[in-house]
Amino acid sequence: MLGTLSSHTKNKKNINQIKKMINALQLVSLSDFILAIQCIFLAGFIFGKIKSHTSRAGLLGYFLFFAGLSAFMGGIDHGFFEPIDQRYYPRTFTYLFVAAATFFIFQYTIVTFTKGKIRAFLTGFAYVQLIAFIVSSFYYHNFILVVGNYSPVLLFFFIMNLINLKKGKSEQNFSLFCTIMIIATLIQVSEINLSELVNSDTLFHIIAFIGYFFMFSGIKQIKE
Repeated sequence: MLGTLSSHTKNKKNINQIKKMINALQLVSLSDFILAIQCIFLAGFIFGKIKSHTSRAGLLGYFLFFAGLSAFMGGIDHGFFEPIDQRYYPRTFTYLFVAAATFFIFQYTIVTFTKGKIRAFLTGFAYVQLIAFIVSSFYYHNFILVVGNYSPVLLFFFIMNLINLKKGKSEQNFSLFCTIMIIATLIQVSEINLSELVNSDTLFHIIAFIGYFFMFSGIKQIKE
């Protein structure tokens, strides 16, 4: 009994020491940087294995790369600029990188699952969406704008992979990726916190970290 109480007391002391060393905002920044390292590393691996950067695998390689850059800028924003309330530039770059990532996963979906006039229309729409989001990013800073930009594209990507689930393992991995990212997004938008230290943003990064491994596995299995 005394041993249990002693162990419990030590655990509480350790938790308190961690809280003194790092706060919730700093943990968000740290988890952003870890996610950035993961995505950029995986993108580099993909680009090192493919013959053309404009191939279908290349398009998703760019998706990973820009997702990594957005996470990197998010880490800089939360870690250095949010505490001094000077967020305009890092936030703007974060949103622009998210827009680029969204554009490339949209392009992959269009090239893979559509043909003819539908492909031409959606390709034009993808460029219009990208330009509209880039312009709005300089004037309107709200994460709902980001979610509103990438959620329909992610949903489209998800639905098309679900429809073609029996075609191969890449579609299965991409469907799992989407499921995980949708859960992560819902947690972030709903502001569900695990504790005082681990808030909804950190939870999003932790869950997304798992999801990107499924994305990477799917990209490796794409047959050109």
